[in-house]
Amino acid sequence: MVKNKQVEEIIIKYKQILNLRDWQICFEIVSRKILQKILKEPNDKKTSIHALMITREEEHTAFLYICKYADQNEQNLSLEAIIVHELIHIIMDPIKESFELIFKLLFEKKKNLKKNLLKNILELLVTNNTDKIVNYLARIIIESNGDLYLQKTDRALKAKNQKINNKNIEGR
Repeated sequence: MVKNKQVEEIIIKYKQILNLRDWQICFEIVSRKILQKILKEPNDKKTSIHALMITREEEHTAFLYICKYADQNEQNLSLEAIIVHELIHIIMDPIKESFELIFKLLFEKKKNLKKNLLKNILELLVTNNTDKIVNYLARIIIESNGDLYLQKTDRALKAKNQKINNKNIEGR
């Protein structure tokens, strides 16, 4: 279960690393049900969303809602990975919004087939890959600072130990 102190320490550490020192970032640990309400998702829908960052760029404030069981997730993501992912959204979301504005200005009134195709391709690149880019960036940042992106699990430790045992047997 996620603890306030854990979240606070991760935010403090990565605010420095991501150059978000001038941002005021608050957080609340909430139940999955409350997180789903904030996301406006039905309660019966299974979701892999463990946190949500709401920002006010002009005020340099952000509020992180994090599920109290975020550290117990099916992807085995560490708490650092989940929080850093949300912190990177502070940086990436304005970029995404800028691209969306450019798309709107360039393509809104023109019906040219080639331009519509280009628009669709660019939209796919920006909207569908933003989360992938955020995940890659989060992993690079977390691992370059010596933290774990994925949690250590019994299964992973068993596999590692088995690999070591196999090498020992082969070396005899």
